[in-house]
Amino acid sequence: MQAAWQRWRWALLAAAVTLGGFAALLNFPAAFRVLGLREMKPVYADLVAVLAAGEAVQQGIDVYRGNPLDPFNRPHVYGPAWLVTGSLGLTRGDTGWLGTLLVLGFIGAAVALCAPRTPRAALLTVALLLSPPVVLALERGNNDLVIFLLLAGAAALLGRAGRMALPAATAALVTAAALKFYPLVCLPALATQRAGLRRALPWVIVGALAFVGVWFAQRVDLARVFALAPEPATIFAYGLRLGALTWRMLGGEHFWLLLGAAPVLTAGAGWILRSAPALRALVPLQGVAAAAAVAGIAGWIFCYVWTTNFPYRVLLLVLLAPVLLRPEAPRAAGQLLAGLLALGWLLAPLDWCATAFDADGTRTTLLHVLAVLTGAHQALVFIVSAAVAVALIGWVRRVWPTWSARVAD
Repeated sequence: MQAAWQRWRWALLAAAVTLGGFAALLNFPAAFRVLGLREMKPVYADLVAVLAAGEAVQQGIDVYRGNPLDPFNRPHVYGPAWLVTGSLGLTRGDTGWLGTLLVLGFIGAAVALCAPRTPRAALLTVALLLSPPVVLALERGNNDLVIFLLLAGAAALLGRAGRMALPAATAALVTAAALKFYPLVCLPALATQRAGLRRALPWVIVGALAFVGVWFAQRVDLARVFALAPEPATIFAYGLRLGALTWRMLGGEHFWLLLGAAPVLTAGAGWILRSAPALRALVPLQGVAAAAAVAGIAGWIFCYVWTTNFPYRVLLLVLLAPVLLRPEAPRAAGQLLAGLLALGWLLAPLDWCATAFDADGTRTTLLHVLAVLTGAHQALVFIVSAAVAVALIGWVRRVWPTWSARVAD
């Protein structure tokens, strides 16, 4: 029998390489820009905004109007639950250690979920965790990292058989929903617990009712938040509604956008049709990987359809990685993982081309290349979203008969 360190050696190596790679990127801004990213100063700028808002509330400042304590004078655009940082005595001076702890927690949780056991799996894990969208979240100290940790924690709890697993996982999911709203749609992941859907359903209802209570208590502040919440008007964003926006942003480069999108959509649609049986069986019925995948897919689909998203929302799809990396995964899993990696890494050439065009707007060829890449990128996001939707629907269809049979008995 292998010692624990031998079983986890590739996971430990993946975590070390990811952490080292991220540290190197922070210390060499030129390398950071190679990924197609623009660093912000100070580091962990999104975490600074949250801490500055909590600090400002303690001084009686209306943070929804603007925040003079924030280096960019940004208003608070998240729910009031985040303002508890001020009550806890946390200030902007705590950014460094809190941001580093958040980065370490994310890398540790993500690698533990992926649990690579082979060199190939470790390499793919590193490629995913150092992809531009994930690095962007880490560099910003974005609060979607907190949501990821709560969803991953819920998944870990749902992999246990104890009596407290369901209530504790429900509490984690409701907390995540109270912080960012969209994790409410992750409650169906409770059905991946070994007790099955029959026992999970009451907790789904309890979780939804608890969220409604929190929502009602904070409804005034939340209404102000929704009026302020930024939607990224950029070719780098993700969302079903981005088509018309992208059309306008690229100066009517219709032919070139379609030239990039058409082959990806055609090939992707054909692949989904061929791989549909494997995709429908992709997510296991129970266990940690199943819970993480259901939560991640549900959150991603909701955000993709509901709004436009900054690139770091790809963190939700990282929760699908344990299913895609498992040794017995079908060929379609590897192909979906390749699509997910391409989705993230395409940000780099997109940014290079956009930067070059900004520097010389007279070069029409650059605009054409940018339009082709943008069309291909948005089409790929759509195909990946459609594929994970098929996987989620397949999981629901396999869980439901099991529950129905138990009710009938």
